[in-house]
Amino acid sequence: MPSWPDGCSGNSYSFLDHCGHSDSSDSDGSGRRVEEGWPDRIRDPDYNGKETTMEMKCWCELPVCRYVAFEGMNLGRKFLGCPLEHEKRCAFVRWVDHVWCPRLKRSIQQLWWMLQEKDLEKENAIWDGKDEISALKCSMDEEKMKMQMDEAALLIALEARNAILMQRMRAQVYKYKMWCSVAFGVAGCFVAAFVGFMLKHP
Repeated sequence: MPSWPDGCSGNSYSFLDHCGHSDSSDSDGSGRRVEEGWPDRIRDPDYNGKETTMEMKCWCELPVCRYVAFEGMNLGRKFLGCPLEHEKRCAFVRWVDHVWCPRLKRSIQQLWWMLQEKDLEKENAIWDGKDEISALKCSMDEEKMKMQMDEAALLIALEARNAILMQRMRAQVYKYKMWCSVAFGVAGCFVAAFVGFMLKHP
């Protein structure tokens, strides 16, 4: 059975009564707090939309909306704020929940540090992966450049070999033509001599 503080019963005592207390810096009398700025927030199905239990407007003179904080020591605390988004939003913040007690604050802080540490590990892993990908890309680029250089050298060698072969073929053709010319000349001489001999000795 839980033990309730003196003067509190299980039916009327709440966790906030025991664990929270009024934040003296929470309001300037109008419920407006700007020194810490807007906390990160999450959508809560049980606490969202426009505030209907009280009439309160932000600095933009608009009805405030309900939010639940998702940030550091204010994790899980409900607050009211400007309904506009991003740069159009004013800095009006009115906390609905009490400030958490020191024990819960320490627990939340530890959990938050663990979450940030996990996020940092993930970020480092991502950067390590990017470094590996970058190194692999550099290696592939170097291999590609080497292949291109080898291909260029091979093409140059093939062109040089083809040039030598063409030169040899031209030389052989020229030599063949010379031999053919000589052969035809000799044959012509023999024919002329034979014809002359036959004409002299019919």
